[in-house]
Amino acid sequence: MTKKAFTLVEMIIAITIFTVFIGFAMSGYLVFHRAQQEVAISRSVLMESEEILSVISSAIKADAIFFDDPFESDTLVLKEASGTSKTVFHFDSNEEKMTVQKFSVDDYGNFQPADGFLQPLALHSDTVKVELAEFRIVPSADPYDAANIISGDKLFWYQPIVQFKLMTYAQGRVREKIELEFQTSVTSRKYQ
Repeated sequence: MTKKAFTLVEMIIAITIFTVFIGFAMSGYLVFHRAQQEVAISRSVLMESEEILSVISSAIKADAIFFDDPFESDTLVLKEASGTSKTVFHFDSNEEKMTVQKFSVDDYGNFQPADGFLQPLALHSDTVKVELAEFRIVPSADPYDAANIISGDKLFWYQPIVQFKLMTYAQGRVREKIELEFQTSVTSRKYQ
């Protein structure tokens, strides 16, 4: 009785072809999976960056710029029209973090951290880092101060504008860093 069967050489060739096919399929899957992870990380950086911009822009529109503090490019101080509270947005370059802290006026007229803001709160997660955050206020002096209005400088005839630059990043799977850069200008809508 002779039965038809595969020879050893035919079996080795079939297994080799199957192994090469599986190798290509796995390679394609791994490339696709890494690309999906990169897109997810990019989306995370984008969403958190947009949230930072949204929170700061909303605060600028709702409050007035606090010209009493000396201006630093990594800090933005806003105050309520009533003057009873202020909000401080600060970029810490050492920790690569953007924070917010609110202060209220106490019985003695001093600003103290508001409830829930004893420490500055981060505006983003630990996976997303802020590489750069710069604020620029135009004009640099209070346009509502009578001394500045009388000076006749045309810059003081307009509402203050806050120009804000933000660079965020996260560690990628394929690329070392996934970076995004944003720039915007927001006009303070509060008259003092």
